[in-house]
Amino acid sequence: MKLYFLEKYLGEVVEEGDDFPWKIGLFSPNSNADSFKDFFAYMVSEDVQETEPPFSAELLDDESWFLVDDSNQRHKISVPAIHPDNSIWWIWRPF
Repeated sequence: MKLYFLEKYLGEVVEEGDDFPWKIGLFSPNSNADSFKDFFAYMVSEDVQETEPPFSAELLDDESWFLVDDSNQRHKISVPAIHPDNSIWWIWRPF
């Protein structure tokens, strides 16, 4: 599958399992994902003290994120949690 933020392709995702309601996979980022590194790190940090994330509302909006499968079908997801080891966690959302 391919991970997108709006219409920007960020890399490949291989689904590996689940921990209901979460799906778990491995993310292989492309160069488009470079500008998202701080966002991804912030979203999975256990040391964050701020109440409001210092990112645009668009980045924090579930509607901005989706996966595209091998049949070119879009699947809505929650804002993904991408960890430093490139594991990715997400929740499917109804279209």
